[in-house]
Amino acid sequence: MRAQLDDPKQLFNAGLSGNKWRAIDLREEDKIDKPGLRALLRGAIAYNSKHSVPKSKGSRA
Repeated sequence: MRAQLDDPKQLFNAGLSGNKWRAIDLREEDKIDKPGLRALLRGAIAYNSKHSVPKSKGSRA
């Protein structure tokens, strides 16, 4: 399985083992692309609401 979330602004800059997880590494001096991050979060919400996504260990049910 590959990470399913589209990233048209290419905000993901760190991959975590096997194309299943992706991450965004930020440093204190980095400028945040607010519209891009907002779009990415909205895409994640839309994806999660349409698909069966397993809950993380620390999630609140």
